[in-house]
Amino acid sequence: MIRLQGLSLVFGEQTIFNNITQLIQEDEKIGLVGPNGAGKSTLLKAIAGQQKLTGGHVQITSGMRVAYLPQEVVLQSQYSIFDETMLAYGELGQWHVRARELERAGQMDCDEYATLQSDLAAHDYGSKASQARKVLVGLGFEQERHEMPVSTLSVGWQMRVVLTKLLLQDADMYLFDEPTNHLDLQAREWLCRFLRQSRSGYLLISHDRYVLDQVCEKTFVLGKGKLRIYDGNYSYYRRAYDEQVAHFRAAKEAQDRDIAQRKQTIERFKAKASKAKMAKSMEKQLDRMERVEFDEEMVPEIGLPFPPLERAGEVVLRVENLSKSFGEKLIFKDASFEVARGERIAIVAPNGAGKTTLLSCLYGAHKPDAGTFSFGHNVATAVFEQEQVAALNQNATVLEEVENGACKTMRGQVRRVLGALLFSGDSVHKKIRVLSGGERNRVALAKLLVQQVNMLILDEPTNHLDLLAQQVLTEGLASYQGTVIFVSHDRDVVSKVATAIISLDQGKVSYYPGTYESFCFMREQQAAAQSAAQRSNKGVAQAAAPVKAKAQTDLPADPRKALQAIEREIAKLDEAVKKAVMVLGDYEYGTAEYDRALDKYDRLREQLDEQQKLWEEVYAASVA
Repeated sequence: MIRLQGLSLVFGEQTIFNNITQLIQEDEKIGLVGPNGAGKSTLLKAIAGQQKLTGGHVQITSGMRVAYLPQEVVLQSQYSIFDETMLAYGELGQWHVRARELERAGQMDCDEYATLQSDLAAHDYGSKASQARKVLVGLGFEQERHEMPVSTLSVGWQMRVVLTKLLLQDADMYLFDEPTNHLDLQAREWLCRFLRQSRSGYLLISHDRYVLDQVCEKTFVLGKGKLRIYDGNYSYYRRAYDEQVAHFRAAKEAQDRDIAQRKQTIERFKAKASKAKMAKSMEKQLDRMERVEFDEEMVPEIGLPFPPLERAGEVVLRVENLSKSFGEKLIFKDASFEVARGERIAIVAPNGAGKTTLLSCLYGAHKPDAGTFSFGHNVATAVFEQEQVAALNQNATVLEEVENGACKTMRGQVRRVLGALLFSGDSVHKKIRVLSGGERNRVALAKLLVQQVNMLILDEPTNHLDLLAQQVLTEGLASYQGTVIFVSHDRDVVSKVATAIISLDQGKVSYYPGTYESFCFMREQQAAAQSAAQRSNKGVAQAAAPVKAKAQTDLPADPRKALQAIEREIAKLDEAVKKAVMVLGDYEYGTAEYDRALDKYDRLREQLDEQQKLWEEVYAASVA
């Protein structure tokens, strides 16, 4: 058990903790949320003993194992990824590293090596090494990379090694400060499964709403020095908080009406000498009245306003046989796809697969090695990339910087855009140089959104944004009437915004119409089919029935939901096929435009047939 007793912390005139007292049981799975700068990371540091407090103390039950993951760690290692990971096991890891040193030196006949092998075997080395490789693979390290030197990895991949070592400690309580930073969607999914199955408790900071909903059973909200507790995940907290806000607003409105009526009565009584004493008494009662007060979080009342859109052509982007390599490393080859007006496409792939490279080829930051791409009629684009934050004018105010980039039709809307992105009151007059990383990101986004464009190309637009700012941007993009192509590692953003997916896998680029959930479901079915085919090839002598039965077990646990998801995809594809047929009529038979439109129709028709076949398979399995 961890006891927070009267924690107080003051930096200058800013109160971070104001007498926080709370018990944390070792099996609790808690999400820690709050605005950027509220002190979430500082609270984890205080619990880990790495932050001095102004007052109060942290008490941890004797023998309780607590492991802490900060946001960034400088990992200086002379070992391979696997050897560094094995050091998580303490003395056993040191034995492992020494044994491998002797192996590389060809000294396996010495007594030291024999003793090390005996010690390793006596301490369950085999299962521990297997678990280490399992976690490494889950976090994105393919087995062939395990012998790579840690020193060759980027900071993001080194953080994955640090996270792997932490998870292998099997602590009673983990303190996670944004563990999903640097993780792609697949690695985040794996981590969510791992944490759900873990017996350990944790206090977890994340800006990924999907992660908080999936792995947390309780929510701590830190703000203005106080800690509020909600017995549910992040979505539960938001619902409960909204209900509280509605209740307090109603109570305050009722009280304000009551106060106004009392004041009117007092003024009338003051005008009469016979009631002046009563008026004085009523004034004293009014002064003593306890006012209804509630610190609301800064949630904008309006959505993001966008400038009027110029109508683009039916096809806003056409990519044909695009290829890109860096030296001998192939990023993608023969990428061909079309983007229709109004689509919102997420590019998904593991980290390092080339998502940003593909985007940067489209907006000109990189030149493709082969192939072509072209934007359609009347398409105007705006690009968000991380370097834009560094390009902000450090001496300008927030308002000045965004106004300078606004188109004529949006100059009168700049304050509304800033308000929607949580810049209100005097905060719009802050200089760029004093803003946090998340605030600068919001300024760069605001500059993008006030431009006269009809296509947005976004590379990780929610990086460094807190949950409320992410919510505003997500809702805005989901309602945007133009076209969006974006990269994001946030499952909640991808799920709510994307209407189609472009997958980048081992150099192959594939287009999938539909939501991210339907894309995941389709990939699961493909994996299940491949698995069944491999089993069938391995055991030719096996009867067909057992293979079929096994394949059925790979289908979703809830066939009803699966069928509903497939039905939604069938409806979308059916509508897309109808549009494709209409587009065919716009072109003359035999022309290049007609052939491209026909290719698109054929692809959509094939995907529709696949979904209909899949529906039949899932339905048959559900009634079997």
